[in-house]
Order: sequence, then C-alpha cells, then structure tokens
Amino acid sequence: MARNISYIDDYFDIRGYDVYQEMDDQHIEALSMSLMNRLLNNSRSMREITNEFGYRYTLAS
Repeated sequence: MARNISYIDDYFDIRGYDVYQEMDDQHIEALSMSLMNRLLNNSRSMREITNEFGYRYTLAS
C-alpha cells in the first residue's frame, strides 16, 4: 500500500509541521503506532478516525 500512495503523494518529513518539531522520536513513534492501531481496528472511515485522533492529541490546527 505504501508504494501505491507514493505514486500519488511524495514523501515528506513530519518535522516540517510545527507541532512535531519539539517532539522526540519516541513520542512520534508512539503516536504513529496508536493511530495505526486505531485505523486497523475500527470500522469507521479514515477521515473520522484521523480527525478524532488529531483533536484528541491537539494536533488539529
């Protein structure tokens, strides 16, 4: 799946977003794993899950 996405959208460094610049690598990894777990173990849409995740962890702008 990652290969398919790479054809549509280029790779970017997550630290380009202000909210991630002060986070250490372990915190970013923990957030990533938490989001992945929610996406894989939920029947709601990706949009709903990511919006809720962003608001819960105050990542939404």
